[in-house]
This record gives sequence, structure tokens and C-alpha cells, in this order.
Amino acid sequence: MNKGTTNTHFFGNDDRPVFRIIIYCLSLAFSVLVASLETVRHDAAGLSFELSWRTLVVFVLGVLFFVPCFKVIFQSANRKSRVIALASVCAVGVAAFLYPLRYVPLEKHGEIFIGLAIATVLLSGIGIALLSINRFLNRDAEAVETPTKG
Repeated sequence: MNKGTTNTHFFGNDDRPVFRIIIYCLSLAFSVLVASLETVRHDAAGLSFELSWRTLVVFVLGVLFFVPCFKVIFQSANRKSRVIALASVCAVGVAAFLYPLRYVPLEKHGEIFIGLAIATVLLSGIGIALLSINRFLNRDAEAVETPTKG
């Protein structure tokens, strides 16, 4: 009897429970991030955090937004929908990172963006190095797995 696989993604069926944990943990983390941004208040004394009923509403809306996004990212076979969901999550992440900068005085923005540019260049270099190492190890593994003629 030939069992048909229900796997519609490039990961194996045995990875599905792990992805379920990843999906809900990432959704929880991003929802807490967005809810914590809602609590930020600016007053004469500086920044403060104020929990309110809106914080809970924003958290629930975050969960309702992020769970489907991460399900698409980890489980969808459609590449276009994965790219759209990933772009949405990245946009929220970048916006959440830049949102507190609205409370920074304008004369400090130049210094902050110089620091962000340096961090971006360094992290990009690390990413490129890791990608190169990954490609090297994959080529090496393919060379070992394929039998040589001779």
C-alpha cells in the first residue's frame, strides 16, 4: 500500500511538531513586542510604561496577525505567500525597532543612524560569512556522498 504524504512544504513530516512550537513561540514574542510598544508613554519626566486595556487588545490583535503569518512562513508551499508573510513580519520588526526613535531629539538622530549603519554592515558581513561556510560545507558533503568514477 502506497501511503501519500500530506507534506506540502520542503520540511519533513517529522518536523511539524517542532514548527508548531516555533510558530506559537515566535507569535507570542512578536505580540509581546507590539503590546510593549503600546505601553510606552512620553511625558515631561521621560519615557514610562503604562499598562492598560489597550495593551491587551494590541496583544490579541498581534496574536491574530502573527500566528497566520508564521504558519504561512513555515508551512506554506506557495513561495509568493511565504515572501509576503515574511516581508510583513520584517516590516513590523523594523517599525517596532524604529518606533522609539520618535522620542529621541533630532540632533541625536545622526549619531544613532551612524551606529545602526555600522551594526548593519557588521551583521551583514557575519551573515555573508555564515552563508559562505554553509555553501562550502554543503559542497563538501555532496562531494563525499557522490561516488567518484575511477
